[in-house]
Amino acid sequence: MSKGIAGYVLAIHDQHGNDTQNPHAHFVFFDVQQKTGGRGRPKTVLFVHGCYWHRHPGCRKATTPSSNVEFWTEKFRQNIERDARNIHDLQEAGWRVGIVWECAIGREPPFGLIRKLEEFIKSGSPPGWILIDERHP
Repeated sequence: MSKGIAGYVLAIHDQHGNDTQNPHAHFVFFDVQQKTGGRGRPKTVLFVHGCYWHRHPGCRKATTPSSNVEFWTEKFRQNIERDARNIHDLQEAGWRVGIVWECAIGREPPFGLIRKLEEFIKSGSPPGWILIDERHP
């Protein structure tokens, strides 16, 4: 990411104010220096899944509305299938996939979460995935 792009991305966050007003928001700073040699960019994708929409198993936030249950059950099933398909396709293409659950962001100590993500990104392990939530330290 170039310095110009990094500044633009940070400006978008500041403009909308969501990140600056959220007490649980965490900034991850990326190295914007140009590198020569080395492995290049890690082929890593990080998803931040909302517990409700992506149906975090065993999470109190993964509730089903009491009205129109059939519609919501089908909607959630499609979300789960799409997530699995996307993860599979990314792994087949050689990408490593990380999933951070919404509930982990509020419960996991901020630097602990950042440390886990940094270790995953820098590990250089073969394609696979990491799951981060409050029940999986």
